[in-house]
Amino acid sequence: MHGRNLARLSAGAHPGTVYGFRAHGPYQPQYGYRFNPHKLLLDPYAKKLVGPLRWSDALFGYRVHSNRRDMPLDRRDSAPAMPKCIVTDDAFDWSRDVPWGATIIYETHVRGASMYRGNIRQHERGSFAALS
Repeated sequence: MHGRNLARLSAGAHPGTVYGFRAHGPYQPQYGYRFNPHKLLLDPYAKKLVGPLRWSDALFGYRVHSNRRDMPLDRRDSAPAMPKCIVTDDAFDWSRDVPWGATIIYETHVRGASMYRGNIRQHERGSFAALS
């Protein structure tokens, strides 16, 4: 998907917007290009999906029962069979939680911080369990 298409999606997208992607480009399987704008694609970064997957041969980018195996383009729209992505509202306003000036960020090396502590069970030393 081109950057301008992503910008167009993000400009009009709001929580609850349902969407999917379509990839435009050459369909030349012999060279590894299998762009098929007839097929709806899921956003790999989507946090929520809506609708069921309805199994169908139309989900494939090629005609499944062709005598040319996986080479011929399938022009059926896969959208009716695909779940869709949905925009979620994941915003969190940290400014109302803890003032930045009062925030302390502590970084530690898990193994170094717990390996030689006598008050931690031997089998937990050096692990994230030791920190808890």
